[in-house]
Amino acid sequence: ETTANGLMGLSNYLSLGLGSEGEGAGDWAKWLLAFQACNDSYTIMSGSILERVSLKAYIFPVIAIAGVLWPTIAHAIWNKDGWASAFREENTSFKCGALDHLGGFTHMIGGLSSLAFNIVIGPRASRYDDQGELVPFAQCSALSNNIGAGFVFMGTIYLSAFQNDTGKDGMFSNVRCA
Repeated sequence: ETTANGLMGLSNYLSLGLGSEGEGAGDWAKWLLAFQACNDSYTIMSGSILERVSLKAYIFPVIAIAGVLWPTIAHAIWNKDGWASAFREENTSFKCGALDHLGGFTHMIGGLSSLAFNIVIGPRASRYDDQGELVPFAQCSALSNNIGAGFVFMGTIYLSAFQNDTGKDGMFSNVRCA
């Protein structure tokens, strides 16, 4: 993959040309892992604004996160020529670079996006009554919670075992059993 000053990639954007050269299936597996991590970053934000914004209002930050913010930071950290990469041979950040196995910057993007969006939209209007007391809300369905937990489990446990080519020998089995 080519890079522009270590900040953003110049090839394989929107997965164009992916799998046409190189490892093929391995490239698609890495893409699926990155897709899951990107999805995690904006779904973290969705949990913080749940039931307060419309789908139309939610689409814009998702496009900004998934189309610009997440790919830029992912390239800077994961690509061997990224400006913050620990694998960069020269001009490393703080003479060491950053080593991240998916969770750190994904949650940083989700958390900072949540904070920014909540500052813009303000507190939940119907959460408190006129006396300042909490208004009880109905609980979410157990089915939705379990489906969401299943997606997180699949993405985090199964796919993370192979992040950064660390899925050697019995690591996948060890992670699954844990």
